[in-house]
Amino acid sequence: MRNKSPSLSIVIPCHNEEEIIQKSCNTLIDIIKRWDEGFISDYEIILVNNGSTDLTLREMLSIQNEINGIVVVDLRKNFGYQGSINAGLDHAKFDMVVTIEADLQDDPSKIYDMWRECRGPFRSRLQKSG
Repeated sequence: MRNKSPSLSIVIPCHNEEEIIQKSCNTLIDIIKRWDEGFISDYEIILVNNGSTDLTLREMLSIQNEINGIVVVDLRKNFGYQGSINAGLDHAKFDMVVTIEADLQDDPSKIYDMWRECRGPFRSRLQKSG
């Protein structure tokens, strides 16, 4: 039986983050590239623009044009933090989802640790459904 590595969606709610979103995406991608080969089968980073009044959307679209795996969701008005998380979850297409702040105030390298902890039960379910 072949063990499929799960895929990962990372949801990032953004409100007026034009100055940091490029650096945050680059940091996340650098971290993901350091993960063990086969740890995940694929990933996407979902940037949710939550009614920003600055140039956040323009920055997001620029990043999307430059980097594969970036998805932009544009909310025309501010639906609050939870509203932007919900929009990102609605657009997530992969096996597991993690949310993180746009400024990466929480250590994004911890995603690997959380993913590794969750992966054991996930792999067991895949093997059973096989």
